[in-house]
Amino acid sequence: AGPGVSAFQPGDAVFGQFMPQRTLHWGTYADYVVASASGAVAPKPVSLDYMQAAALPMPAQVALASLDALEIGSGETILIVGATGGIGTYAIQMAAQRGARVLATARPEVANYVTSLGAAQALDYTQGDLVSAVRTLYTEGIDAVLDVATRDPEGLSHISQVLRAGGRLLTAIVTTEAPRLAEQGINAALLSWQPSAALLGRIAR
Repeated sequence: AGPGVSAFQPGDAVFGQFMPQRTLHWGTYADYVVASASGAVAPKPVSLDYMQAAALPMPAQVALASLDALEIGSGETILIVGATGGIGTYAIQMAAQRGARVLATARPEVANYVTSLGAAQALDYTQGDLVSAVRTLYTEGIDAVLDVATRDPEGLSHISQVLRAGGRLLTAIVTTEAPRLAEQGINAALLSWQPSAALLGRIAR
């Protein structure tokens, strides 16, 4: 810990995400790394070993930032597209902890896995139309969609049809559809976030 650093002491177990440096942003291997004490660094959760903690920051922070942006609350229904990936698995658990009803896309062989994480229902996106499946269950539409998998604007526009009027959609990939979806009464946005000690601290709790 350098001069003027009071939040951390030598020997503290920490974890974090170091985005500003280009080398680290794209990934690297090192025994030691220098990080700003005011950056995305936080005390490591005692329940995690170092390997587990190293895998946590990016997907967990994206999941938390996404649910914050969508303002997911208790009693709401959210569809998570890409639910079996790193971001999706954290988002399932975090949304369920908020009291939301989670619909998760999943192949049949991992359906039990997503429900064990807190999803109310697993939806097999490989069989039939996902929108029709959701609309059969919720004829008035659902409250929100978090999509971390769809890569084409047409696909995202189609998935937006699961939403009720005034529903919210957040995409981590597609950049062009938000204005057009807004014309249809859907609050759509591309995720924008920054790693931070505050997010990591919330996750660690």
